[in-house]
Amino acid sequence: QQPQMYVIYNDKRFLSNCSAISNTSMLCFSPKIDLGNDVEIDAQHPMQLEFGFKMDNVLGVQNLSSNGHHFMLYPNPVYDRFDEDIKYYKSDYLTINGQHLDRACQELDVVVRIGTSYCNVTSLSRQH
Repeated sequence: QQPQMYVIYNDKRFLSNCSAISNTSMLCFSPKIDLGNDVEIDAQHPMQLEFGFKMDNVLGVQNLSSNGHHFMLYPNPVYDRFDEDIKYYKSDYLTINGQHLDRACQELDVVVRIGTSYCNVTSLSRQH
């Protein structure tokens, strides 16, 4: 059985598959949670949700929230479009604006490409 991560919201369980990296670690992406259109998440006070893992019926990794640990749900980042159709920049740094850019991700989670070339993401800020 493939290991899975789960998060519970409004008594519904949302799942994502995990990949084993070694005998002691695995990689899991956060499950996609359907909040509905009328739900807004406060970036200053994220939702604390119950979460855990399903793997080979190991009970010790289920409901990790019972130990005081919660899945913190932040608003999705919002990236602003450039004002111009073509963006010209004259320095080594390109600033991409938006909101909630650093709440639930790190520089390694963000991929920026110009054409077929990848750019180094050097920092994220809350709002830029």
